This record gives sequence, structure tokens and C-alpha cells, in this order.
Amino acid sequence: MPFELFLALRYLRSRRRRKLARTTALVAVLGIATGVGALIVALALANGFRDEIQNKILRGTAHLTVMRRDNQPIENWEEVKAKLAAVPGVTDTGASSYSGVLVTTTGGGVEYAVLRGFDARSPASLTSLRSALTAGSLDQLNNWDSSHAICPVAVDRCPIVPAVMGQELAKRMNLHVGDRVQLTGGAERTTPIGPAPRI
Repeated sequence: MPFELFLALRYLRSRRRRKLARTTALVAVLGIATGVGALIVALALANGFRDEIQNKILRGTAHLTVMRRDNQPIENWEEVKAKLAAVPGVTDTGASSYSGVLVTTTGGGVEYAVLRGFDARSPASLTSLRSALTAGSLDQLNNWDSSHAICPVAVDRCPIVPAVMGQELAKRMNLHVGDRVQLTGGAERTTPIGPAPRI
């Protein structure tokens, strides 16, 4: 008989005069079992939470991002995309852009957000975006003319550009499908009255 088992049985099967020892041993065993059970449950919850966060991040972000060293736009992005698609193991490629913007509502609410642009002609990008939508549709993206994306000097004459907004940002700003917002970027553009932010 192993020594550990012999010692455990000795305390658990102690005589009446050692009733306190037997009670102490049972309490210790139950305490350790409860602690181990709680640790297993906590680890299971943490693993599930990690997997859920990882899936959400990877669903909205590329597994690999290719950028220029000077952070300037890639002019020949279609050639780069074709070269990356030819690499063994690559299942999909797509062009996108990221920029920090201020989102302003007609009610005066202002929030900072990251604006992500993507190629609306990419079936994989549209499928991924459709699967994440909780309200609205992407039908407007097919009919939108991107040549009018920048506003003239008079902001009230800005073209309506379809956009998809994250659920948490929409909640914070109290926005619903069809509401209008104004996006103000940090990059300047030249106007007849001087430099102005892109709106």
C-alpha cells in the first residue's frame, strides 16, 4: 500500500478518541476538492472568454497586415494583393485602410472612432461584413459612387456615404439605422479659404 494512501486511511478511519482528527481530515479533503473544482471552472470560463474574444478580433481584423514603412498608402495595391494571394497557405486577401476620425451627430454628440475602408468589390469582405451585421443591409454599398467622398466647403452639401458602425459606438451615440453622422479626419485638404480637415 502506498504511504500516502496509508496515511489518508489512518486519519479517515481513526478511532473515536481521534474524532477531531477524522473531522479535520474530512474538512481538509472537502476544502481541497472545492478549491480544485473552482479552479477548473475558472479556467474553463477564461478559455471560453479568450476564444470568444479571439474570434471577434480575427473576424474584424486581418490575420496579417502589410504596410509601407513610411505609413503611406500602397499605390500598387492590386499587384501586392495578387502576389500575396499566390503565397501557399493564403486563403484570402483584401485591401483596406484605417484612419482615426471624429464622429459627430446632429444632436452634438462627439466620439473618436477608427474608420476602416475596404474594397466593396471583394466578395469575401462583403460576406464577412454581412455575417457581423445586426441591423440594416449592405445594399447601398453597391450603388455608391466613391468619386464624391470628400465634401465641398459647404458641409451641408456633403454627399451621403453609406457606412457600417459598430454596435457599441452606435449605443454610446444613440444612433440607429438611417441616422446621419459627420466624420472629420485628421488629414488636411486645400480649399479656396485655406487648409481644412477632410469631412
